[in-house]
Amino acid sequence: CAVTQSQQLSQHLFEVMMAFVAVLLTQGLVVQGPLRTRIGRSHAASIMELVRSNAASMELIDLRRTGRGKKVQPTQFGIDPRGDAAGNKASGHWEFPAPGAIGLLSSTEMLEDALQCSDHERHFVVLKFVSDTCEDYAATKLKLEAASVQYKGDGHFYVVSDPALHAKAKVTELPCVQLYARNKLQAALSLKPDAWDAFEARLYQVHQELVFYSQ
Repeated sequence: CAVTQSQQLSQHLFEVMMAFVAVLLTQGLVVQGPLRTRIGRSHAASIMELVRSNAASMELIDLRRTGRGKKVQPTQFGIDPRGDAAGNKASGHWEFPAPGAIGLLSSTEMLEDALQCSDHERHFVVLKFVSDTCEDYAATKLKLEAASVQYKGDGHFYVVSDPALHAKAKVTELPCVQLYARNKLQAALSLKPDAWDAFEARLYQVHQELVFYSQ
């Protein structure tokens, strides 16, 4: 019976990993890193053969560093505005925007609450930094609303228009977006109309990694 259960677990993990790799491959991505799970050598070999057969001209994502990678380097799209205070105790009183809706966020305390009150292992948080005079804001407004609907239950989306929070985040180019997962800033990107595809791809990648590691 124990052998059967072990075989079933091995097969299940194999199927999960094959599905994950297949998703990455459809996005032009390929996994790099050791397969340290109880899937057995033959299953691991099958996965790596799938990767090798599709590896030409693909971007490498090193899953060994997920959640432990280097900090996002400062750019015109900002840094984590919490600074050294990141991870401080949250108030515990936070009302998330309705599923598929865009919330408003205007302080580091609110960001801490939004991050810590969400499920770190499953949810991401997106901050869109804008100003009232930003002409490009409207160009991606509907797209961001559509993304919040698409990922409802998996992430929370917020607009940040407060100049004081812009200054703390060292944001100098608008509109831009910051993507948080596992209570850390994972990416800071432009959100001008011609940069939407890059943001969408990065968001998809982070979401898939969260799904994979929460299995």
